[in-house]
Amino acid sequence: MANIEPEKESPRPEETRQPAARVNRKLIAFVAIVVVGLVIILAWVLVRSSKSNQPLQTSAAKTQPPTVITTSVISQTVNKERHLPGELRAFQNVAIYSKVQGFVESINVDRGSVVKRGQLLVRMSAPELASHTSEGGSGSRGCDRTNCS
Repeated sequence: MANIEPEKESPRPEETRQPAARVNRKLIAFVAIVVVGLVIILAWVLVRSSKSNQPLQTSAAKTQPPTVITTSVISQTVNKERHLPGELRAFQNVAIYSKVQGFVESINVDRGSVVKRGQLLVRMSAPELASHTSEGGSGSRGCDRTNCS
């Protein structure tokens, strides 16, 4: 026959896990405190060692003068030209017209030049004016020759 053992009451899961959970929490808290303490001690040691090394580096730098590259200055004229496009607008515009029609022989000023009163700007020739003048002059001469009075 089979051995039948009476069923034992199994312990509740909360009861068995509570002591283990408490132990785990205490262990984690202890390890965290130890790690934080070690980090603080390590940071303090690094800061102290960096402060003790700095005076040695600055005293070594004070003993050696810095190396400076120098050059001599030469006086020269600057020959730089820049050609930039631009447009100039006149402050005062004046239209110039001749009294008689003719041909331009020469232009004595450039565009934009400053001119003075009485300055010759353009030399013109007027063939029609010359022919009119010669006709008038020949008539007066003819009158002189024939003694017109």
